[in-house]
Amino acid sequence: MTILLIPTETCKNRCKYCFERIDVRDPEDPVPLDIMAMEKTLRQMLNTPKWKGSSIGMHGGECTLLERSDFEYLLRLQFNLIGHSSIQTSSNFIKEWMIRLFKKYNTRVGISSDGPPELNILRGPNPDNENITKQYNAIVTKWLKRLPGEGVSTSVIAVLHTENAGNDKKLEILKEWLLNLKTWGVKAGRLNPMYATPWTKDYELSPERLGDVYCDLFDFVIEHGLRWNPLREMVDNLLGLELSPCTFGGCEYYPATTVAIWPDGTIGQCDRTFQEGLVPLVRSEDESGTKNRKIRSEALRQTDCKDCDYWKICHGGCPAEAFDDDWRRKSRFCDAYKITYDHINMRLHRMFPNIITMLDRDDIYEPLARLTWWGSTKPSHYGAAPYREGAEIFRGQIKSDQQPLQPGEHGDQPHGDELHGDHTDDVGR
Repeated sequence: MTILLIPTETCKNRCKYCFERIDVRDPEDPVPLDIMAMEKTLRQMLNTPKWKGSSIGMHGGECTLLERSDFEYLLRLQFNLIGHSSIQTSSNFIKEWMIRLFKKYNTRVGISSDGPPELNILRGPNPDNENITKQYNAIVTKWLKRLPGEGVSTSVIAVLHTENAGNDKKLEILKEWLLNLKTWGVKAGRLNPMYATPWTKDYELSPERLGDVYCDLFDFVIEHGLRWNPLREMVDNLLGLELSPCTFGGCEYYPATTVAIWPDGTIGQCDRTFQEGLVPLVRSEDESGTKNRKIRSEALRQTDCKDCDYWKICHGGCPAEAFDDDWRRKSRFCDAYKITYDHINMRLHRMFPNIITMLDRDDIYEPLARLTWWGSTKPSHYGAAPYREGAEIFRGQIKSDQQPLQPGEHGDQPHGDELHGDHTDDVGR
C-alpha cells in the first residue's frame, strides 16, 4: 500500500499531458497547509492493520515549492517513521539547501523526465516556448547528473508517449538516454504509459505501439542490467510472486489502493483520480471489512476479462486508463500488456524451458523451486534423456529418510574419504 503526502496542490509546470485539471494545479482557493494535521492522519493510518507497513512518499503538486521548514519537517517525519524519506519532483525547483536535507534524511528522489532534451518536450513551465523548455531541460539534466554523485538515491519516472516512443528513431534515442542515466548513477525507474485525458488524446500511444515499445525495452533492460519497471515487475508477476505495481493488483477506483493525505490532513484518493477534481472521495483512516472487497476486479472477471488467461496477472489494469474513461471497464492498454507478458514469458521459457509461469497454470507454490537442483527437472536443460535418467538414478540412491541439503552442502556424487575442495573445512588440508 502507498500513502502520498500532498502538502501543496500548486504546480508551476504546465506539462501538456498532465492528468490534473488546471483548477487542481493552480487553485483559486488552495487548501491551507496544516502540517500537524497531516502528521496526525499519517500516524493514525499507520496504526491500523490495513496501512501498517505502507510506503510513504511526498508528492504534489510540486513539493519542492514548500517553505524550508515545512519541507524538512515532512522529510524528517518520514525518516523517523520508516528510516528513509522519498519525494517525486520535476526537479527544476530543487534548491541547494535541499541536497543537505536529502542526505540527512536518507531521501530517495524520484525525478519526472521523459528523456533527453530533444524528447522531453511535453513537460516544463511552458512546453510551447522552445527557449524556456531548453532551460528547463538543462536544469533537469543537471540534477540527474549531480544527485547520484552526491550520494542521493535517484530514480526516474518517464512517461511513454508519441514524442519519445512514437517511432523507432525516437525509441533508440530514449534507450541511449537510459544508458546515459546508468553512467550518471541512475539505474532504475518506471516507464509508465501516458494515458490520455479527454484533452490530451493526441499524445497517447496505441496499444499495439505500446506493446512493441515495452517488448523492445524489456530486451534492452535485460541486456544492460537495468532495473526499470513495470518490466521487471512483470517477470515477478509471471512467476506467481506478489503482484505489482498497483495497476496490476486489482485496484479499486473507490477506494483506490493508493491514498493521498491532503494539506489539511484529509484522506483522499490516488493521484490518478485528480482528473476528476481534488478530492473526488473523502476516505476514512480505517478501511477494514467490506470496503476492501475487490468489486471492480471481480466484476471484470465476469465481463471484460471473462475467461482471460492474463486476468490473474493484470486484473484489468488501472481504472484511470480504462476504455471510454469508464473506471468500471478494463484498461485500454490491455492488448499492450498481453503482448508484453507473452514476450517476457517466451524469454523466460527460452532460459528455463521447464519453468512454470502463471500463464501455464494458476497455482504456483514456491515459484522458484524449479530453478534448484531439487526440482523435478533441470529448468535450463532442454531435455536430454541420458541427463535426466542419470539424475533420477542418483535421486534413487538417496535414502527416504534423508533430509534435503542445507546451505553449504554440495549435493554431488558420493566421494568416500577423498577431498573434493568445495567446502571451507578442506582449505589448507
